[in-house]
Amino acid sequence: MANQMGGSPLVQLGSAASIVAAASVFAFVAVSDLSGPAHGEAATAATVTVRVGNNWFCDPAGPQPCGQPFDTAVSAGDTVVWKWGPGGSGTGIIPHTTTHCADDFDTCSGPREWDSSPATTMGAFSHTFGPEDAGEVFLYRCQTHPITMRGRIIVQAAETLTPTPTPTPTPTPTATAQGALTPSTAPAVTPTPNLLSIAGATQQPMAVASVPTAGGPPPGPSVSGATWVVMGAGAALMLGAAAALLLRRSRA
Repeated sequence: MANQMGGSPLVQLGSAASIVAAASVFAFVAVSDLSGPAHGEAATAATVTVRVGNNWFCDPAGPQPCGQPFDTAVSAGDTVVWKWGPGGSGTGIIPHTTTHCADDFDTCSGPREWDSSPATTMGAFSHTFGPEDAGEVFLYRCQTHPITMRGRIIVQAAETLTPTPTPTPTPTPTATAQGALTPSTAPAVTPTPNLLSIAGATQQPMAVASVPTAGGPPPGPSVSGATWVVMGAGAALMLGAAAALLLRRSRA
């Protein structure tokens, strides 16, 4: 015969309730450990590519050539990579530079944030924009083609990630044994006074005759011994008078 779980139903139900409670605590700890990015944490920095072509700076995924000056929007912390030709494979025999202009496109004086000089026909050059560059617009041009090759880097504030709030676990209700009695408090009973006061007068409670416990009519009023003597004497006088009357009639 297969073994059966021992113990009363209440014991088994209590064990089940303990398991449920333990599982709830474990779930709370597991959920608490799940956390998103810390408050104010910056998004992951990106790398943005600008293609250097013959007489233009353009988006590698867009039309080429493109209008100049070419605008590129980045976030603080991002890195811009200029690549000569597709993937840096080169622009042929025409060399180019990417040179920062601190004032304007025409003068293009320093101090410079970056400059890839001397001019080259292939390869790549990169520059990273820090938090101090947020809100700034940087002008650059090719020093060998200062009129036709121009661009602008627009640096925006780094995006911050809002942490995902940790969900609050819902407590699991504790199971109770079926049929268990819950003690309750009985309402207090105010005793009824024996004396009723009506308009200042006191009324005695009505006497109630006792009822025999084994059936039969209720007992009559009790008679004292003196009453029995008087009743016996009266009965004797009546008997004597009747006897005298009979004796007189018999003699007549």
